[in-house]
Amino acid sequence: GTFDVQVLDLPQDIALMILGWSRQNVSLRSLGLGQCQLLVSVDAVQWIAGQNHLAHWRLPIPDVPALVGTRFCNQAVVLDQAANSVGVVLSDAAEAVVGR
Repeated sequence: GTFDVQVLDLPQDIALMILGWSRQNVSLRSLGLGQCQLLVSVDAVQWIAGQNHLAHWRLPIPDVPALVGTRFCNQAVVLDQAANSVGVVLSDAAEAVVGR
């Protein structure tokens, strides 16, 4: 199947999606990102583009029984020039489990 995430309210119709194998909680205040928290490990990153302030991140998941029960997390990094001096904000994080 395909794991599909919608990223809503994009100011510029583009974002980065972070894929991580674990959760974490790292404050990004010292980088100028205010209250933003990096909530997932950064194991892979992919640009996603959309339109009308919406983008989809699609992750194909192969039909492999050994993957059942595999957990992964994702979090979006959104370009928003008005948000802070860096011009980005981070979404909440989500966790998924394959095959459930």
